[in-house]
Amino acid sequence: MCASRGRVDGGGRAPHQIDLINEQSAARGIGVHIVIDIIHVLEYLWGAAHALHETGDKTIEAWVARAGRTILAGGAVQAAERIRGAAMAAGIAVGKNKGIDDAVAYLTNKADDLRFFGGGGSAS
Repeated sequence: MCASRGRVDGGGRAPHQIDLINEQSAARGIGVHIVIDIIHVLEYLWGAAHALHETGDKTIEAWVARAGRTILAGGAVQAAERIRGAAMAAGIAVGKNKGIDDAVAYLTNKADDLRFFGGGGSAS
């Protein structure tokens, strides 16, 4: 049985670094929790939000807050799907907007580490 002994900030780490941490902790029988702070996540959401909203749009903050709550509830994949869906509805194809593409990739790739409260659904 692995003893849990620490947390690693995984927010800005490259995937190979996380793999190395997991390999080394497993070799030592130590459980490691990857921690990604919500501020780092929100930076990606704001990037997508600015691509999806006109300058001065008063709904942008509510959009980011809603997506953030979904992620906090364990719904990172759902948030990524909603961002991609909103982009497609706005006529923004995959690969045509860095803010959207980065947010979707980040949320999808880090979904397992974005379970802040152990939830699995979306927040309203």
